[in-house]
Amino acid sequence: MDPSIWNTRAVIVHRDDNGYGLTVSGDNPVNVQTIKKDGAADRAGIREGDIILKVNGTLVEHMNHTEVVNLIR
Repeated sequence: MDPSIWNTRAVIVHRDDNGYGLTVSGDNPVNVQTIKKDGAADRAGIREGDIILKVNGTLVEHMNHTEVVNLIR
């Protein structure tokens, strides 16, 4: 993937009583696979296919799926 074509944005997702409302997949980078309609991620503007570059200020673009999920939790 060519990083020069990425439209990057910062999005803050606040977990609600139902969690974050998203599933992620892949490794290096991890991307958003599905979004729960009206869930926390949907309300924050996350979209299916978005690539996760940072979690809580930590660069994760070269981390594997398990590492990123552990940071999200």
